[in-house]
Amino acid sequence: MKTKKYYLYLRGSIWYCRFIDPVTGTSLTARSTGKSSRQEAEEVVISWLYGGIPKKHNKEEKQALEVHAVIETFKKMLINNRIPSDELSRILSLASYMYGFSCSVHPCNNQKESERPQQLSHTESPDVKKNATVNSHQSPSFVDYTLTFWDWKCSPYIAALREEGVQEKLLPGKTRFQKIRYMLQKRLFPYFKETPLSAVTAKDINKFLLSLLGSLKVSSLKKMSEWLQQTVKFAYKEGLLDTDISFQIHPPKGECEIKPILTIEQSVQLFSTTAHFKNKMHYCINKLALETACRIGEVAALKISDILFTDDETQASVRITKNYHFSTHTLKDTKNKSHKDVPISPQLTALLKEFIDTHPQKDNRDAFLFYNSTKADRPVGYDSIRKEFIRVMKTLGFYVSHLSIHSYRHLAAVILWDKGFLEREIMMVTGHKSLWVLRHYCNHETQARKEKKREMSRAIAQAITSETLIA
Repeated sequence: MKTKKYYLYLRGSIWYCRFIDPVTGTSLTARSTGKSSRQEAEEVVISWLYGGIPKKHNKEEKQALEVHAVIETFKKMLINNRIPSDELSRILSLASYMYGFSCSVHPCNNQKESERPQQLSHTESPDVKKNATVNSHQSPSFVDYTLTFWDWKCSPYIAALREEGVQEKLLPGKTRFQKIRYMLQKRLFPYFKETPLSAVTAKDINKFLLSLLGSLKVSSLKKMSEWLQQTVKFAYKEGLLDTDISFQIHPPKGECEIKPILTIEQSVQLFSTTAHFKNKMHYCINKLALETACRIGEVAALKISDILFTDDETQASVRITKNYHFSTHTLKDTKNKSHKDVPISPQLTALLKEFIDTHPQKDNRDAFLFYNSTKADRPVGYDSIRKEFIRVMKTLGFYVSHLSIHSYRHLAAVILWDKGFLEREIMMVTGHKSLWVLRHYCNHETQARKEKKREMSRAIAQAITSETLIA
């Protein structure tokens, strides 16, 4: 019988691991995995089992050790001639761009003194040195520049935002940058290799995106095209590209995957009683997500003060100004930096009034509306919302693959579209800035649309009958 090598347990919202001594069978000191998801915690523990448990260092020590290890490895590889000259050229080119000094690769050791690069005089300003590097020979490669752009710690884009005075809490999320960089890193180099940034065209990027069609969904390629648009647009602003090619970049044409949504009949059944949900809070979260067409982060970000009741408290509207990032536990602007007030139904108004009256922090108007029962400074967690949503959908027999709480946002757009509201009117509720995106949200086959098609088909058939022609 195999003995267990470790035990996982929750402490607060973080998973901790206790390894079992293989000799004595006793539990060792617990170590934090730093993860709130059990699956991610398991992955961390397995990496420790095979790679060893890392030593504890404070942040400064850890960074210093990492830098020292990289420098020592780089030195050894240089001494043993293990770095090809073309790779070294790319490294120095990137360093030239990032640090603003001139450098080049001279593989021959027996060069004459006159052939070696001239040292810059001390009187030259940093601006002159930096401008000297912006040419076709010393331009960083497209791959290096793109991966640096999406490396949050050393991104020139993040640095520019800081220079503009953007507060740290309002900067783009580290996790998002990390995911984007990982997505691009696996795919860019095999295609572009060492192509200089200055030589890349929109046609090259579009061909690259087309080459991924099949291995990635059209929706994923659309996101990737937006990332690359942002990258080259910034490079143009920095003077690293002669022309702005961002508007010429587009994803390959194809059918985008349509997110499943509930039918009107299912929605009516779902919200017919609060008993379908484990408590009134989860009922209100789901109903609010549908009635306001909000993203779930915007619903989680709501404070008690964001529910604006009328004097008689029979009507209310919801003020949406922030988005809660579940990964970093921070409040930021909404995705499109837009604010909106959305009226809600009298039924939901009454439920929210009852819910707020029982809120543990009801006297604190700045408290999160949908509170976390264990952490007063956070709203209810995303995992809790998602799991309850899936449980209810499965219980009612509504669940299909890829149905999520974000489907409410699609459903709200579809309902408004089918009711005949204009696109610009719908965008006032959904907050979309792009008609293309709104149309994608509204592109669902509903019962009303099936009826409309049948009606049109009958109209065509009646128009070409013999009786009609004779008349």
